[in-house]
Amino acid sequence: MKLLMIDTSYSLEDIKNKKLYQAIYSRDLGGFFKKVISVHPFASLVTGKKWGTKYGKYKKYKLNSRHTFIEGRIGRFSYLSFIPAVNFLLSQIEIFFFLKKIILNEKISFIKSSDPLYNSLLAYLLSRSTKIPFLVRVSGNLDKIYKDTKKPIMKKLFFFRFIEKIIERFVFKNANFVVAPNSDNLKYAFKNGLKKNKGEIVRYGSLIYKKHLIHPKFRKNINFLKKELDIDKKYKILVYVGRLEHVKRVMDLIPIYKNIKTKFVKLLIIGSGSLENEIKKKIKINNLEKDILLLGEKDQNWLSKGLPNCSCFIATHTGRALAEASFAGLPVAGYDIDWHSEIIEHDFNGLLTKPGYKKNLSKLIDQIINDKNLSRKFSNNIRLKAEYLLAPKKIEKIEIQCFKKIARLKKI
Repeated sequence: MKLLMIDTSYSLEDIKNKKLYQAIYSRDLGGFFKKVISVHPFASLVTGKKWGTKYGKYKKYKLNSRHTFIEGRIGRFSYLSFIPAVNFLLSQIEIFFFLKKIILNEKISFIKSSDPLYNSLLAYLLSRSTKIPFLVRVSGNLDKIYKDTKKPIMKKLFFFRFIEKIIERFVFKNANFVVAPNSDNLKYAFKNGLKKNKGEIVRYGSLIYKKHLIHPKFRKNINFLKKELDIDKKYKILVYVGRLEHVKRVMDLIPIYKNIKTKFVKLLIIGSGSLENEIKKKIKINNLEKDILLLGEKDQNWLSKGLPNCSCFIATHTGRALAEASFAGLPVAGYDIDWHSEIIEHDFNGLLTKPGYKKNLSKLIDQIINDKNLSRKFSNNIRLKAEYLLAPKKIEKIEIQCFKKIARLKKI
């Protein structure tokens, strides 16, 4: 079996800098696929100048004997940069025919895409032209994201949300199968046209960097944050990990922090995104530069060491990072949104409140960091829940069964 994966979550530059190789290597499902070709069709949109030019031909990288990574460009020719739409189209036409050739020459068994929009349109066209089935992984509830942000998900490509809705419904209707990391995201797919027997929950487990799986008692080091960030041991450490975007409700973090009553508390904000400068301004306006530390991106190795040494994880709206925090045995206070309640059981392994209830969330954080017994209980229970719900081998087997079901239906 061989897999072609179309995914715009990460460029290879991101993967190397953040040590996200597990997210790529996990795609072979423990050897179920003897070869995986991962494709970012327009990677140069997000890569830095040192990585390569924005325009030109796609590039192919061999990661190891089983994994290859292909990066497309946002434009085929630099001299056509003044007409970006045409240039982008030429680039995507070229990579389409290149991928079609790969599918046929390599005898690819399945095509998989990482969202129900552009990636899935490309997957659908490749599937139709090669007669190879395609599977869609839904990584978010796009209806709820739009409700939060009031902006199209891929505005530069599709301009309007109603166009995206047409694409989503078309994709869900025509996909051979759909997987989602949680029930909320799968319900969104069903609501938009996916047939009941063509969907399954495949959680984050197998994507988790292996050092996050080590029990937190072997990762705790009271001197780690002191050494890394010069934070005195008397401080309680709150942490948020994720993209700095409106959909993640990161602008709530500052008022949440301000409403915390406990003294000697610091907040670490880890991640990057379009709101970074706005958050910096808010921190400065509120004279919180010494209390809220904007750390930018941290790689998986740093996070695996840092998370177990924090006091509370703030989950305003988060995905894989919540899984990593749970494996770290880190008590969670958050909004009851997306998949949060599927891993956080209120008052058993964490505390949840309604989305947007910032003062309530501040009170929950105070409750956790001021009650050692409660914190210890949540820490033990959240780790156990993660081990049960997100066990990598268990998740791997579920996804393999999904591919086998497609194979049976298509008689591969």
